[in-house]
Amino acid sequence: MRWKQNALFDCQTLKYRDEAAKLIDGLTARLGRNQVLGLSLLQDPIPERQTKSKPLTGMRNDGSQQSTERKLRKKPIEDYQSTRSVVAGNEGAWTRPTQLLGNPLVIDVQCDSLGMPTQARLGTEPNKSSSSTAAAQWIVQSIGPERIESSWWSGPTLRRNYFRVALDSGTWWWIYQDLGTKQWFLHGLFH
Repeated sequence: MRWKQNALFDCQTLKYRDEAAKLIDGLTARLGRNQVLGLSLLQDPIPERQTKSKPLTGMRNDGSQQSTERKLRKKPIEDYQSTRSVVAGNEGAWTRPTQLLGNPLVIDVQCDSLGMPTQARLGTEPNKSSSSTAAAQWIVQSIGPERIESSWWSGPTLRRNYFRVALDSGTWWWIYQDLGTKQWFLHGLFH
């Protein structure tokens, strides 16, 4: 292996492809095929449906078996850096949270007369197992709403208004209101 660290989506050259393939095959042999996964980006407006994980070795996209020597010779289909943007919009990294919760947490939100969130209360702190109810926190800044709706052909319609909110504690949350049930959820955290 080379000592140089590549970028996360570095596809500009093919010089480290063979070494990466050997590393992935070695990890797969030790850990199992379903433990060494890669992410694929999907075109879906709902945030939790925008990626799909799949094994990095052993199978083609259609599910058929793939030979090792062909995999090592095959060039990438596309260069990720030249065809897609990692972040949506022109506001950079603040448009989406750095940590998306697997299951959005139900929160209690108080709004002003214009429908902007002013206070938020979470039953338990994220990443902690405390069962005590957290105190209400004041929202000092609110950016939004950003309307996200599911596609009509993908099943029941999901309609959400997302807000990026700064709490008086200094943390930033990505919250949304489900427009069908009027329930509020914490969906992500900015770090």
